[in-house]
Amino acid sequence: MQNILTGKRSSALLAVILVVVVACATANPLDRLRRELDPYPEFSVILQDMKTSGNFVNDYHHQYKVIYGVKAAGAEAPVFHEKISDWIPVDRKLYEKYQDYLGMTILTRGADGRVEEAFFPPQYQWVGDSRYGRWVDDGRGDSFWEFYGKYAMLSAVLGGAGDVGKLVYRSHYRKYKSHRGSRKAFYGPNNNYGTRGSYTKSTHRSFHQRQTAKQQARSQSFSRKVQSRTRRSGMSGFRSRSGGSRGGK
Repeated sequence: MQNILTGKRSSALLAVILVVVVACATANPLDRLRRELDPYPEFSVILQDMKTSGNFVNDYHHQYKVIYGVKAAGAEAPVFHEKISDWIPVDRKLYEKYQDYLGMTILTRGADGRVEEAFFPPQYQWVGDSRYGRWVDDGRGDSFWEFYGKYAMLSAVLGGAGDVGKLVYRSHYRKYKSHRGSRKAFYGPNNNYGTRGSYTKSTHRSFHQRQTAKQQARSQSFSRKVQSRTRRSGMSGFRSRSGGSRGGK
């Protein structure tokens, strides 16, 4: 069985490569991923995509985006890198557990070193940390978070670096902290993240296109079955009437 992550040392950092997992459907790839990310001081695992396939028995798959920090010698904060996994088989129970969290962080380790399952939009775990950015007054009584230039990747993982609609305001951050404190999923300030969120629908179009295609295929299949049953019923009635006519002569 291959690992989800394999490491290779260099003089500057430990590079992580996400590879295809050959695993039985009952194994939880997040458990293995958690173990393989253990050497890294901070990380975020994002449910990048998911799909089902098969006609009679469904096969379920996840794809993950991993943002992980590598601590450089003498540096105050880690240097972050990003990798995306291949499609990984999961069982139905795991698929259904995470089916509402497309595009969201599902496993995280923050600056405090704790590894936990939590559900929130990417980026939020680094907001408020003065190592990575600062709060900027918006001139309207609120402030938004601005990442320093060298941490622009942490801003980009939200799906739209520089997009005003995706800025994290203090009011958003307070809601996030409240949800994290009560261990509730946080779908963004207006519930615009997660599988049914408006931002996710715009940034994960392929998932929704597959869902639409499957629904249309099921609808067409059902329609064909109804038409076929209707035709058989009509033919049966015709034969019955024909037989009765002959018997009456």
